[in-house]
Amino acid sequence: MQSPTRDSPIHPMRLLTALAALLYAVHASAADLPRLTAERVAGDVWYFRGESGQATAGNAGYTSNAAFVVTPRGVLLFDALGTPALARAMLQAIAAVTDQPVR
Repeated sequence: MQSPTRDSPIHPMRLLTALAALLYAVHASAADLPRLTAERVAGDVWYFRGESGQATAGNAGYTSNAAFVVTPRGVLLFDALGTPALARAMLQAIAAVTDQPVR
């Protein structure tokens, strides 16, 4: 394998670390996930604030933000976060705010 150079776009070890963290996050149980809490921005506008930085086992890949708006016709969701497990946790957190379906 060729050594990375300063011009390499991604250092191989960083790529492997990120992939390992994401694989862990995909397979993590709901108990291992960070607790997602919807934060009200204004009125019926809410968001989830992810941790800043790279995906790791410690943050279960929760490194991005997502938002939703509750409307009379349902919930409009922006972003499903980085893994299926986080998306499920987010849907549970939305259900704590409203009984409207996610559309």
